[in-house]
Amino acid sequence: MKKKLISLLLSIAMLASLALPAMAEESTGTALDGYTDVDGTAWYAEAVTYVIENGIMGSTSTDAKLFAPDGTVTRATVYQTLYNMEGRPAVSAASPFRDVAAGAWYTQAVVWAAQAQIVTGYDGAFTPDGNITREQLAVMLYRYAQTAGYDPAQGGTA
Repeated sequence: MKKKLISLLLSIAMLASLALPAMAEESTGTALDGYTDVDGTAWYAEAVTYVIENGIMGSTSTDAKLFAPDGTVTRATVYQTLYNMEGRPAVSAASPFRDVAAGAWYTQAVVWAAQAQIVTGYDGAFTPDGNITREQLAVMLYRYAQTAGYDPAQGGTA
């Protein structure tokens, strides 16, 4: 349970950091574990190492090791991250959303999230490439916390 909570918190921190301007100092050119776009001395390097080593997040490219630390986060990326945190449970149903093609890199994650009632979509669509807003991220994480056995009862602000 503690490992899941730490994973959740680190993932939240990573997702939030992608939406913020880069705060790292000038790069020293030291790549992180083969990821040429992550400076090993960057303020977020330890978190990137953690999510990569634990299979929570991976490369944003099929051709090279790219983390895209200054990139934006899509709906597909968030659900794939949560799905990875759950250990990629097997799913057998087809996607309930008309815009999620069979075999896409995020299809299994979206099907899992729909079955777990973490995602409901928009009028039959999922919008996988849509950037997420803070309100959407809050709802995604709240629903995930409910299904993962966390107590999402309000206890103040962080």
